Amino acid sequence: MKKKWLLSLAALGASTMTQAVGIYSSELGVNPYMTGEDYTGWATGDPWRPNGAGENLVFDLTVDGPAGFFAAEQALVDLTAVGPHIDDPDYNANTARLVGLSFNDLFFGEVNVIAAGVDLEANFFFEFDITTSDGTYRAKSQEFSQPWTTPDGQVLRMTWLSDEFLGNPFRGAGLALSGIESMKASNFMHVVANNSTGTDTVFFTLDNCSIEYEVSVQDEISWAGYPVHIDGYNVNTGDFLGWVNITFAPWIYCYSLGSFAYLPESNVQPTASWIYLITN
Repeated sequence: MKKKWLLSLAALGASTMTQAVGIYSSELGVNPYMTGEDYTGWATGDPWRPNGAGENLVFDLTVDGPAGFFAAEQALVDLTAVGPHIDDPDYNANTARLVGLSFNDLFFGEVNVIAAGVDLEANFFFEFDITTSDGTYRAKSQEFSQPWTTPDGQVLRMTWLSDEFLGNPFRGAGLALSGIESMKASNFMHVVANNSTGTDTVFFTLDNCSIEYEVSVQDEISWAGYPVHIDGYNVNTGDFLGWVNITFAPWIYCYSLGSFAYLPESNVQPTASWIYLITN
């Protein structure tokens, strides 16, 4: 268990209310290191399988194997019920937030590489999904092409996708734990073309698959006295300005006006407020 106490601006911009925050970190996976015979929490199917010693996962690249995308999925802990943060006396799933993820180096390699024929074409990559009521955040790694020659660990360069997904979940104050519906870690093998006829099976081995998380335990985050939505960057100011986005505070985006405005929290008063509005 790791815990840090710090005075935080909650990543909402320089004008966001300052408060004491407890930061906790731990492993997100049920069985990240795949040691012994325990594969609890892993969803696998052919051509994925545990190896004979039960110390890693293996993907069989055979002559007659199918082409397509094949995932080995790792079950993840429920952060609303498991983890060092829930022992904090101030813990509340509505205000505690997932504020960071660290994807550790994957360990993978290739066995019987001499059996790889000229037709074999396959790529490995990793995806991580966070599903909320607003939609899904997806991070995807770079693709590693056959032959795989890094059995001592490979750094994952993860990119949060934005075309069909919600982008980076940590650009605001993170995600309220109560708003996370599910999380999924998927190790994908994309078999483009099977191994050549007359060759033998090539074995792809996978180990480690460790993910660390950071959760902040704090009082309810607010902006100018208005509670921040569970997504960490939207605020409902009611009759004042309606819904606003505070990602770049003190520059805020007013959805009702369709424009950015400069509005430090200190300018928001009960009777009147000064605001600098950008108009077309």
